[in-house]
Amino acid sequence: MNGLLTGRGSAAARLLTGMLAVTVMAISGCASARYVERHADSGVVAIPENSNHWPTYYRQAALDLIEKHVGPHYEIIEEREVVVGQQTSNNQQVGPDFLAGFSTTRDLTEWRIAYRRAAAPSVLPLTGSRGPLGGGGTPGGSSPASGGVPATGSAGPAAGTNGVQPAGGVPGVSTTGSAGVIPSVAPPPMTNRSGTTIR
Repeated sequence: MNGLLTGRGSAAARLLTGMLAVTVMAISGCASARYVERHADSGVVAIPENSNHWPTYYRQAALDLIEKHVGPHYEIIEEREVVVGQQTSNNQQVGPDFLAGFSTTRDLTEWRIAYRRAAAPSVLPLTGSRGPLGGGGTPGGSSPASGGVPATGSAGPAAGTNGVQPAGGVPGVSTTGSAGVIPSVAPPPMTNRSGTTIR
């Protein structure tokens, strides 16, 4: 009886070991993200499918490859499914008085992501004597390029203002009321059926 249990135990152990090996291969991603094309500032990566869930995280692997190649500032130009081949399966069924055979063919696909390096965001130095934009309304206090109009208008800031052009785009016009209060842009108060004001 002991030999019988040992035989079953070893068969079960072999089966468990085989299933574990298949699972590890699936989790490790036999096919993961890879470069299809790689240029100085652009490229194409491919993943088996456009998914980003456990255990494969294919999309994250693709984005990691992109960032490794061109850095954190990139833009995705195009992404789509591409047919990379075909797989044909031949099946036969044999019976006592018949033989049947059929084949099926399916497309093998992968998801491809085309990308390129994007311009890194730049920060201009803000210096000057009159506020962060300086005297001319441009960074560093320099005057605008030929043909440009200073942000405060051609005649300089209006009397009593801080030299900033109002959002409406009309220089030298005060946007405050007579008491120095900015007019309200809120909707008028509403009243209910009984005449009570609702705020």
